Amino acid sequence: MAHAEMGRGHVSVSGEHGAPACDTAERPHDGPLQVPSPAPESSTARADAALERALDYLAGLEANPHLLLSLDLFHRRFGYERFRDSLARYDEVMAHAPPDAALELRALRRMLDPNNAMGPEDRSPCVPTVDRLTCPALYCDRLPAPPAYAMMLRGSVETGRYLLTHVGLTMMLARDLGCTGLVPADVQTATISGMTKLVARDGRVTDLELEAATFLTYLGYGDHVAEGFTEDVLAGQRPSGGWALDSASPQQPDSWHATCNAAWYLLESRPASGVRPPMGPRR
Repeated sequence: MAHAEMGRGHVSVSGEHGAPACDTAERPHDGPLQVPSPAPESSTARADAALERALDYLAGLEANPHLLLSLDLFHRRFGYERFRDSLARYDEVMAHAPPDAALELRALRRMLDPNNAMGPEDRSPCVPTVDRLTCPALYCDRLPAPPAYAMMLRGSVETGRYLLTHVGLTMMLARDLGCTGLVPADVQTATISGMTKLVARDGRVTDLELEAATFLTYLGYGDHVAEGFTEDVLAGQRPSGGWALDSASPQQPDSWHATCNAAWYLLESRPASGVRPPMGPRR
């Protein structure tokens, strides 16, 4: 927060011998009146403007199924009606996908539709090409966790980076679906600690930091995000409205993934006016 500077003619509140000092505002001006500078734009207004540019950028991209998952989130959780057709668009992409890709998209479709069918004979939809961490969490209210799932989570936390943040995503899904015990308590503690360490203030903003900060905020640990990180996020936005995977690499193209994470972080950081719908399927 900037502090107003005192001019050289400032007089203390009490004069010599304790007598009240004259108010400087009542003194005659020796020169022209100084026109005050306009107040700087508030950080909230800057964040709102950045968010609108980001959503315009995302709306103009050619749709891919993973992008549509994020756009649907912006519609369901934050009320952006411009993205209300994301599920229909996702189904259109899935209908024209190769068979192997279609199985993966069918599994992930539950992010958009809590009543998503699981397939023939109720077999697990978590085919090998789907994220082995998050898919079991996505169906944790329907299917038991796979063998050694807790060990897999612990190994992912130790590996770090995106495997670590995806354990955070697993925690988000498990909480929203009421799957108590899916993620052991020690894994949860280590995940929060690890994601906190990922978010740094070093003059750059990366996609990984954006993801970690977003997931921390969603889980109720927004106070673990480094102070001033939002300012770094705003500074990292490009004239296009998008963000790069690493703001310190100007040669990198815009990234839809980093832009989705940045937009989600800005939205998640806003005070909620009521109870927001969950990110994924509802109980």
